[in-house]
Amino acid sequence: MYNLYRWYPTGKVIFMAPTRPLVNQQIEACYKIMGIPKEDTAEMTGKQLRKNRSELWQTKRVFYVTPQVILADINSPEQNFPTDSIKLVVIDEAHKAKGRYAYTEVIKAISATNKQFRVLALSATPGRTLEDVAEVLRNLLISHIEVRWENSIDVSPYTFKKNIRTVVIPLGPTLSQIRDRYIELIDPYVRRLMDANVISHTRNLSSGWLVMEQKRFREACLIQRHPNYTAINSDFSAGMSMYHAMELLVRHGVRAFLNFFEDDSGSKPEEKFFVAKDLRLKAFLDELREEYGRNPLAIFNNVGAPMPNGVVPRISADEKIDFGHPKFAILERHLREHFENHPDSKVIVFCEFRDSVAMIQRLLLQNRPLVKPKCIVGQGGTAGGLRAVTQKEQIAAMVPQWFINGTKT
Repeated sequence: MYNLYRWYPTGKVIFMAPTRPLVNQQIEACYKIMGIPKEDTAEMTGKQLRKNRSELWQTKRVFYVTPQVILADINSPEQNFPTDSIKLVVIDEAHKAKGRYAYTEVIKAISATNKQFRVLALSATPGRTLEDVAEVLRNLLISHIEVRWENSIDVSPYTFKKNIRTVVIPLGPTLSQIRDRYIELIDPYVRRLMDANVISHTRNLSSGWLVMEQKRFREACLIQRHPNYTAINSDFSAGMSMYHAMELLVRHGVRAFLNFFEDDSGSKPEEKFFVAKDLRLKAFLDELREEYGRNPLAIFNNVGAPMPNGVVPRISADEKIDFGHPKFAILERHLREHFENHPDSKVIVFCEFRDSVAMIQRLLLQNRPLVKPKCIVGQGGTAGGLRAVTQKEQIAAMVPQWFINGTKT
């Protein structure tokens, strides 16, 4: 960015990131490292009036922006967007440049009239397959690839050493038994699909594989519709949901598994559409709900509206809560041991699943004051009493003020 800024005194440089917090993060880093004068830079957001953005595009040279803002201004007949003056476009989280994502459309729009600009695309996760990577390269007009590892000579001075220890957690006899019983309940759906000759085997099935097989089935029916199309399609949908639920059971536990079967899209939770038609499945779920008792995610919900993150009463000592997966007890033990030995340290627990965030919070609240948990979750409702944080709050969370004031997890 600094080189292109120096080499082309009238040229313009654009840095794009998918979210405003990432844009803000890069602004601060560039000021500290490159020293580009602040009077030449501008942060562009959708909150600014379009006429104000138009003036900035003409008077500034380095822009930090989300792709949606650029796309809106390029396509606006009112804007005199300086397409021909752009010399460099830097794209963070470049793996998102697939399909018709805004990154793809921005590069296509600029290259339509400007053939003399560079694209620098950055990603730590370029794609799961070669096809994914190839699509990103095509969409962003990439002609050269540079690969760096954490031990690369130009990267290692800026990385911290990590001590990685893997803890393998067996399912245990209880979860294994629940899984085996559940597989028996899935079997009739799979057998019907086998009998209809729309799937070829029952080995190592997954929700993702069934999605692809359903797509293939639907495409074949465009040529000749299967006489049992509706029933087969229904079995595909139920099978995908049930295999997804099994993944939740194995990875996140019984609580996440049971929560999945409650359809909370309406005013009050109801079970998934296919559960009512399957009496064996319904009886199985009812048995688990009775066995596992109160849901930790609902323990505090009877006090009214969701409370601010972390501000939740302590679970009473006689409240025996089963959190539904052995990993929760192991996590609790490791965190207790850590804080007993390092009481002034800080810990971040990353979770893949939103319900797990709420579940771990409930678990760790039992260990106050040794552990003082605080939750940071993104947009998407108030599951488990967790309030989604705004972008402003996410930015504040990146600056570890909540680490400084005594929060430990």
